[in-house]
Amino acid sequence: MEERHLREDWLAGNAVTAFVAALLLGQVWQAPEGTTKLLFVFTVPDPSSYLILIVMAVLFVSSLFFAIASIVAKFQNTASKLVNVLSVMLSKMGLLAFIIGFASALPGIAEHWWSIFLVIGGFLFMLFLLYRFFRGLCLLNKSQWRKPAPENTVKE
Repeated sequence: MEERHLREDWLAGNAVTAFVAALLLGQVWQAPEGTTKLLFVFTVPDPSSYLILIVMAVLFVSSLFFAIASIVAKFQNTASKLVNVLSVMLSKMGLLAFIIGFASALPGIAEHWWSIFLVIGGFLFMLFLLYRFFRGLCLLNKSQWRKPAPENTVKE
């Protein structure tokens, strides 16, 4: 029973992370204003902002799915498998969204006595997320290059 509660909390935490990342990206995203020439002939909207929109949509939909799965037990196995697959990407998108959102929020922070704590806290939190990013890369690299343990064979 405790494992089920841990899974529900884990899914809920990932839902919140995905939603906050989508919210931060949505804060800075603007509809495409510029255009780009494709093959020097076709004029199309600038694709970079559409990429942000797609990432934002993926984060938003996944946050809703994870939130529902944390409540409805029928979806928990599927959501857990999806989170395992997306967890590396989710943390990277969350880091990207945090950096973009934090950088855009810095000029808008009011000049009150407590605003310096938000700036310092945001900077420290960004360092924490970067540490987790590089730690994950190191663990992934280490697990890929680890040699399998020799099997214990007993001769009779």
